Amino acid sequence: MLVAVLAIELCFNEACLANGTTNVAEIRSVRQLQALSPEQARGQIPVRLRGVVTFHEPTWFQSFFQDPTGGIYVMNYDPSVRAGDEVEVEGSSSVGSAGSVIVARGGTNQARLRVLGKGSWPEAKLVTAEEVR
Repeated sequence: MLVAVLAIELCFNEACLANGTTNVAEIRSVRQLQALSPEQARGQIPVRLRGVVTFHEPTWFQSFFQDPTGGIYVMNYDPSVRAGDEVEVEGSSSVGSAGSVIVARGGTNQARLRVLGKGSWPEAKLVTAEEVR
């Protein structure tokens, strides 16, 4: 039953995003976040994701995060976070120079990363030069 409820919620959220509405209670995947238009992302929709930090440079506020649906920039400068950590990310949608990003809820810059342990690195994807933007 729980699986059915989650599937319905995901379909509802994906349908909202596809129709251009922002009636999404909380974004639960990178794919959902990347599907937002810039106008939607500026709406600071709550984001809660679980995945792996693939790059972290706190001095420059640079963190990249990946879940099974994709990767995204997360604004965070916590020096205790390391690349390879499995984390839960809490924040809000926003817009960066390359598309949707995750920032903190409530208008501050830093999203919250809660370290859950050591994660599994995502499998590298082979792409051609034409596929790289």
